[in-house]
Amino acid sequence: MIRRGTTLIEAVIVVVVLALAVPPVLSFASRAADTRAEAITITRANMLATIVMEQILSDSVTIDVGGSATYVEQASTGLRARLSAQTSLYASTGLEYAVTFSQPVGPALSTSAVSGENIYRTVSVVVTYRNLAGESRTLTLTGVVGRP
Repeated sequence: MIRRGTTLIEAVIVVVVLALAVPPVLSFASRAADTRAEAITITRANMLATIVMEQILSDSVTIDVGGSATYVEQASTGLRARLSAQTSLYASTGLEYAVTFSQPVGPALSTSAVSGENIYRTVSVVVTYRNLAGESRTLTLTGVVGRP
């Protein structure tokens, strides 16, 4: 007669193997979730920087974007006010951005001795966010614009 089923020793072995195997798997899953959340935050920061930079590049076709201190902060017509609908979602997740412009530079991106050649500006969009550890991080997107 053949007996079917498991013995007590077999059941104990299964429990011991599971007790040894499950904790590392759970730890790996937790780290994977943290890494995914960090990647999502970085992607959002990149998207915010891209939105702002694209608007600046678009504006630079018709106006001297870096030539006025009010370009970014003007109450109703500044860059920040015009982008508020697109950027409010990012702001609600703790992302903030700042825009800086260089002084006019020449084609080599340094001040030229020939004043008529200084028609370019470098523009940087810096997005600040917090990682999962709560540390402040920045993502910088830089481009070059010319006078219209």
